[in-house]
Amino acid sequence: MSRLRQPTARILSRMMGRHEDASPAGLRLRAWLMRHLPGQLSCVEFERFVHDYHEGSLSPRERRVFDFHMELCPICRVYFASYLRTIELGRRICAVDDEDSVVDLPEDLVTAILAARNAR
Repeated sequence: MSRLRQPTARILSRMMGRHEDASPAGLRLRAWLMRHLPGQLSCVEFERFVHDYHEGSLSPRERRVFDFHMELCPICRVYFASYLRTIELGRRICAVDDEDSVVDLPEDLVTAILAARNAR
């Protein structure tokens, strides 16, 4: 984040307070700022860029804008952390430690699955 944006983000964060504690007027102010700051992403646009950000395919400028939005928006920080956790859990679930573990299925289970599939 640039030297100019760091103080700006800090000032805006202090001014707007924590999202959980914000009044309806504070939430409207936060939403307005997120939409109208020059070069700022909306939360919807942020969501569209999450995959590209994670894959590292954003340009340096796009990455700075993304980082700045994440600095200001606690909801998007939580969303991004959840996105990363989901990817990690998916990798763990799909990981196969031993190739023979698939072959070790009981023969009667395989027969029952194939019979049910063919019955459809």
